[in-house]
Amino acid sequence: MNPLIVAILSPLWLILFVLALLVLILLFGSAKVRIITKESLTVILYVCGIPITLVSEKKKEKKRRREMPTEFSECYNPDAVLKKEKKKLLAAQKKEEKKKRKAEKKQAKKKKHAPEHTPKPAAPPPPKPNIKENLSMITALIKKLYAVTNGKFRLRVYRMHILIGTDDAAKTAILYGSVLQSATYLFQFLQTHFIPIRRKKGSMRIEPDFVNGKISADIDLCCSIKFRRVIAIGVKMLLAFLTEKKKVDQKVALRLSQAAQAKATPQQENNTIPSI
Repeated sequence: MNPLIVAILSPLWLILFVLALLVLILLFGSAKVRIITKESLTVILYVCGIPITLVSEKKKEKKRRREMPTEFSECYNPDAVLKKEKKKLLAAQKKEEKKKRKAEKKQAKKKKHAPEHTPKPAAPPPPKPNIKENLSMITALIKKLYAVTNGKFRLRVYRMHILIGTDDAAKTAILYGSVLQSATYLFQFLQTHFIPIRRKKGSMRIEPDFVNGKISADIDLCCSIKFRRVIAIGVKMLLAFLTEKKKVDQKVALRLSQAAQAKATPQQENNTIPSI
């Protein structure tokens, strides 16, 4: 084959390969957020299987840095250090002077070449929606977000072991009952109305601790979503925002026109001459 044709086709094949790879990632790729809490909190984001640590509270041992000598007597050659510091100060002063000169020259050129023109009158600010109109738009967007994201996320419970304990056994029993009831209601609501939950038998446990009297949690959760669903959600929410914004603008225009009519009607009534 002609080497010229090979040289032309090689970048085309590379571009096609990259585009096909992007299409495969968008169709079959997913993003996951894993939250792990035991002794410390760790949040890891997985993008196509690549882990990115967002939060990590593990204590890292700081390396001891060699402390610099504070006095010139501790230096090997104090005269050389003084000369270097003087040179650095002079260089910094020269740079600042050059910057000031350049800025003054630019301002002088702008003043010379700037055309004299009369300032245009400022346009009136566009009408803004009131609190009621903003709240109506926000509630409509929240409803749309719930309808669009319902069932699109996946929650995997690898481990959720919670121990509840206090100094008093009666308080421990009351606190355990309230936590258990609220947790069951929360997971039932999420399971039935928003997000499907996958878990194994025994992976979720909430137990009282009458011995140690402490509250501890060992949690490992993972929430995932497909990239194609994220794109679909983003497009739908953008269209919903544009439609709701248009509705709010129409409401604002109607409110302003009604206010203008209400102001004009009493003036017309005052100008009319009563018949004798």
